[in-house]
Amino acid sequence: MSREQKVAVVDAYLNCFLMKHLSKVRFADDVTFEGPRIPKLVGKQNVIGFLKTILPMFKGIRLKPHIC
Repeated sequence: MSREQKVAVVDAYLNCFLMKHLSKVRFADDVTFEGPRIPKLVGKQNVIGFLKTILPMFKGIRLKPHIC
């Protein structure tokens, strides 16, 4: 995968958060999510359920240069 393709994947992922469309994020069935204030989440439905609770707080994303 080229650098440009990798950047495009990350940009598409972040855009789903900004547009509030988690259904467009292609999570693996066994995806995991770890954060500093929550226990480790395992499984697509668990991760999406959590992200839906924090999605309203997203006002924008500031991204420094991509590092691939």
